[in-house]
Amino acid sequence: MGVRDLRSKAGDSEKITITLGFIDLGQIDLLVHEGFYSNRTDFIRTAIRNQLTTHAMPR
Repeated sequence: MGVRDLRSKAGDSEKITITLGFIDLGQIDLLVHEGFYSNRTDFIRTAIRNQLTTHAMPR
């Protein structure tokens, strides 16, 4: 099952908690404020998906 297959299961999700430093969080908030992302969650999901794509195993 590939990353794209996992994304298609919209109802299957789990809430997680992360801790970020004030500087990182401030940079995220600035990008949100400037309209690059709709909210913090959007930024974090995008960052995670980008990393998963970068490190995806070839089929």
